[in-house]
Amino acid sequence: MRNRVKFWTNPAAVFLIAFFCCFLWGSASPSIKIGYALFLIGTEDLASRFVFAGVRFMIAGGMVIAIGSMLERRFLRPTRESWRYVLVLMLFQTILQYIFFYTGLAHTSGVRGSVINAAGTFFSLFLAAFVFRFEKLTAARVVGSIAGFLGVLLIVTAGGTGGGGISFSGEGCMVIAALTGAVAGCCIKLFSARENPVTLSGWQFLSGGMVLTLMGLALGGRLQPTGGRAWLLLLYMGFISAGAYTLWGILLKYNEVSRITILGFMNPVLGVLLSALFLGEGREAFSVRVFAALVLVSAGIILSGKKAAVQIRGGGNAVLTAALFSVGGVLLSMTLGGCGSERAGIAATGDTLSVSRIAGEEPGTVPGTTAVGAAEWSSEGLTKDSLTEESGQAAAAPFDPEQDAWISKGESWQGGVGDTANKDGTLSVPTILKRIGDTWFLVDCYHDRILYHAGDEEALTDAISDWSVLPRNGVSRPHTVAGDGLVLLADDTENNRVLVYTKVGGVFTTTQVFRNIGRRPHFSVYDPDTDTFYVWSSENGELYCFRHPKDDPTLYLTEVRTCPALSNTYVRSFTIFGDRILFVSGTSADGGQARILLCRLSDLSVQEAYPVCDAYAGMVQILPVIDSDEELPAEGEPHTQEVFGKIEEGTACRNGYFVTVSTDLTGDQSAAVMLWTPFLESLAAEPGTALSAGVRDIYSTYFIGGGTPYYMTRTDGRYYLMEHRLPGHAVWSFAVADGRITDVQDLY
Repeated sequence: MRNRVKFWTNPAAVFLIAFFCCFLWGSASPSIKIGYALFLIGTEDLASRFVFAGVRFMIAGGMVIAIGSMLERRFLRPTRESWRYVLVLMLFQTILQYIFFYTGLAHTSGVRGSVINAAGTFFSLFLAAFVFRFEKLTAARVVGSIAGFLGVLLIVTAGGTGGGGISFSGEGCMVIAALTGAVAGCCIKLFSARENPVTLSGWQFLSGGMVLTLMGLALGGRLQPTGGRAWLLLLYMGFISAGAYTLWGILLKYNEVSRITILGFMNPVLGVLLSALFLGEGREAFSVRVFAALVLVSAGIILSGKKAAVQIRGGGNAVLTAALFSVGGVLLSMTLGGCGSERAGIAATGDTLSVSRIAGEEPGTVPGTTAVGAAEWSSEGLTKDSLTEESGQAAAAPFDPEQDAWISKGESWQGGVGDTANKDGTLSVPTILKRIGDTWFLVDCYHDRILYHAGDEEALTDAISDWSVLPRNGVSRPHTVAGDGLVLLADDTENNRVLVYTKVGGVFTTTQVFRNIGRRPHFSVYDPDTDTFYVWSSENGELYCFRHPKDDPTLYLTEVRTCPALSNTYVRSFTIFGDRILFVSGTSADGGQARILLCRLSDLSVQEAYPVCDAYAGMVQILPVIDSDEELPAEGEPHTQEVFGKIEEGTACRNGYFVTVSTDLTGDQSAAVMLWTPFLESLAAEPGTALSAGVRDIYSTYFIGGGTPYYMTRTDGRYYLMEHRLPGHAVWSFAVADGRITDVQDLY
């Protein structure tokens, strides 16, 4: 026993063990944020964060109990009296601290989170002196604490990586997490006198993790690992908790609280360095303000530990060494790189899930090529800027990967360069026809190819054999394309990929590929008002958001938004109406009620739900009916019976909606139909009933009928309808006058 006490109070051992714990804790912030990306957890997905944290702590608890039991040669379990200690620690150490910690990290950067978390050290000192009364504050500790806390405040008041200020959901939650962690640290000191701290740590992690997991599952949370790396990261995060908290608890048992907690000032230093290394937050981490904050924190370590300084044999002061080492590390990093290593990682800013830059060639460059500007293939001289101006909304701020949050820029693709002539004059299940700039794109889904052809409407009279084929790159069952005049994006549905093309020297070239894009990405749109490409994962309710810098064709995945209500439903498309997004109804695995959902575009929160009858459940698309001589409103409102009376006031969709349906609720394609409806509510009534009188079947009236009408687009006042299962009739064109279909043409 005497040898054990001697070891755990040995100055060198105390410093080295504390440094190791701080290193583990410093890696926690980047690990959590990387985990959000690897498990596809959105910023507002609180339930999934509970599950993520809960599983981590169950792993940690199992590790602590198993390793502790082997070392003690007996199974560690609390006594009946000790369970109350476990429950108290579970509440403060695991449940409360990490509810706030995980929430805060979802809304601030890893650098800021790491520094703010150091406030726990100050809370611990004052709690130990005034609440738990373990020890007294000295003048040196007070001065040191003030210096260190000023360093924390310097970081907090700096503004985020995106220029944002302080928010309760970000910095506020981090401060509360630091306070609850400090309470837990003092409780460990108190309870360790009566129970083995390893036993307490293990069981509070295990029980707290179970509570968090059950809470998250009850709220609809889930884990969606993107591969083996996700599980390896989760195991490492379990070890962070198991190793750091167990060792820290033992140090607290054999040493004064102030002597140990002062060494916790190494946490923000290591957290900043590791966030710069793994999250690519070097721009923030190595700023003058952060450097000054770290100097203050290091000074706080020296001053606060003046009387309890840890002396390493030979006269060296370990605390001073740690401080100088940390500051020296910052200087060295600034000298060597300025912005740190560009590893894949996350940096959440504002209300977006974000991830930092990935190492690779400079943005916008493709080896051996020169990108062609938007003007070379823009329509009627329109660029993104002019399109945005015409929409009537304020233009979105240009995306800057050095300042704005992002997740990935995929993989650079150096193959797939060419302008392949089409040798097959037939189509097999074409899914969409649209014009982007001066070029038409036709997705020939079952032939696994995307055709393109330059020209105006007259070009559609040319034979399919006159069209060219985009580089295939192993594409399987593509469905749609989207473009802004500089970048062309295509969903590769069966491979769960997104392919990116740029026009180089008059030829379309594959430049990037994004993998693991949900489950069967099915529908892609470019929205000029938000300057964002949206790609819908059709089977799990995820919307992938892509942006690129102005005049730079390098595309970045900036956010993944989730609609939990659609996580188990096959949904084929959406329509954007200003700041809202309308999802068609789909068929769910459990055969539940089909619904059209109107959501907020920014976070996919459901605003309205419109029930749909079983006959129309498997919808393909909903588009507003706009006369051919009118401009499609960039901002509108899906009109319900409540707003339909505002026709004279210019409400969008005053002519109703076109709706294409592929199957009924059972998946029967014989139910395929194209409808016109004045109201979304009218689609709840089964065909033939009195309530369905306003819904008209226009498929057999204006077209041949008998097939499957699919996606529609609208270009220069004309609609283009795709059709399946009807030989010789695959692509239709029509106009609209006074809300009625006219001038129907069978193109291909």
